[in-house]
Amino acid sequence: MGDAGDEGKRMIHAFFEHSIRTPCVPRSSTAETSHSEEMGSSGVAHTERFAVSRSKSSRKCNITVAMVVGDVATAERDYGTALNSMRCYCRMQNYKFELVEDWDYQNVCRQRDFMFRRHCIVAHLLRDTDWLVFLDADVAVVNPKVRIEEYIDLNYDLTFYDRFVNWEVAAGSYIVRNTPWARDFLLKFANFEEHLPDSFHGTDNGALHVFLQQTFYPQLSDEAHVCLSVWERADSFQDLFTFEACIRTVMGDVHEFDKARILKKGTGWVRDIWLADSKWSPDRDFMLHGLKDENQIGFGQGLIVNIIFGRFNWRSPFVERLELNECSAGSNWKWDNVYDKKLIVSREEVEHHLKRVFAEVERRRWKSLAAVASYI
Repeated sequence: MGDAGDEGKRMIHAFFEHSIRTPCVPRSSTAETSHSEEMGSSGVAHTERFAVSRSKSSRKCNITVAMVVGDVATAERDYGTALNSMRCYCRMQNYKFELVEDWDYQNVCRQRDFMFRRHCIVAHLLRDTDWLVFLDADVAVVNPKVRIEEYIDLNYDLTFYDRFVNWEVAAGSYIVRNTPWARDFLLKFANFEEHLPDSFHGTDNGALHVFLQQTFYPQLSDEAHVCLSVWERADSFQDLFTFEACIRTVMGDVHEFDKARILKKGTGWVRDIWLADSKWSPDRDFMLHGLKDENQIGFGQGLIVNIIFGRFNWRSPFVERLELNECSAGSNWKWDNVYDKKLIVSREEVEHHLKRVFAEVERRRWKSLAAVASYI
């Protein structure tokens, strides 16, 4: 009986070890995805312009959520709200959370620019996990029922997303798989700082676009030459945006490459909190970006402060801090009582805000693209 009991324990242990470590199951046609047409609150079919690109998955993957900062103590002070929500979320979903100080990797990541050094550090962190989600420190989770696995597609080692407020591919967040190709991609990108022009180059945000073109479309180097001339002569954000509009046009409206993809505008795992005036919908939103604590304002201040100081202020989705001792894996969600209910709205209302901003962004993109002619 003792041997049989031990064997049974070993089988159970092996089953759970296999369940935890088995690679994620790729998406299939039977997966539940976010649809472009949903029933609105009025019962009328609502066509969603920016349907989130996620797929329901029962698989638990070995995932690390990582943020790289210059100083941990400063990050804790400046981004306390965001970090509190991210730590709670990772504990509940059993993801490893890493808040990394770049100085700890000074011997292996010698890039001069912190923005590039981050990607070298991610390449090293990646060796200890199967998947890694890289995030800026000012990103908060508002919808903890969404799992990162829902954004994983095994056809791609690396997933980026398009920023909403312009036509950039975001360099500040991506989902990456631990493969030799992905680690090599990140290390080469980190070292791309050696190729920055003496201009308003946009650090890693600007460089990512050149790196993508040279990695996936080297045959378009002649066509990209005029774009690079814009980049090399840039002395303002407007010039930088003109360069980015140019090189993305050269590559075409392509969002899927050999081993990487770019989720289209408004369909990724994170969006800027101010896009919908700090409002969010549990039917579509997951993470919000831009929660720097010094820019937090009260509920009644939104409109007037936006007019005076611009778009970077925000109202907190929470009325109190999450208690981390209640954020254990498998526990019931504790978030419902800490939400500011006034900021929770329908999917349609968020969509309305996004459509309005999208129209303005498109006008500016075409204006930037027209400016390329002056560089020819």
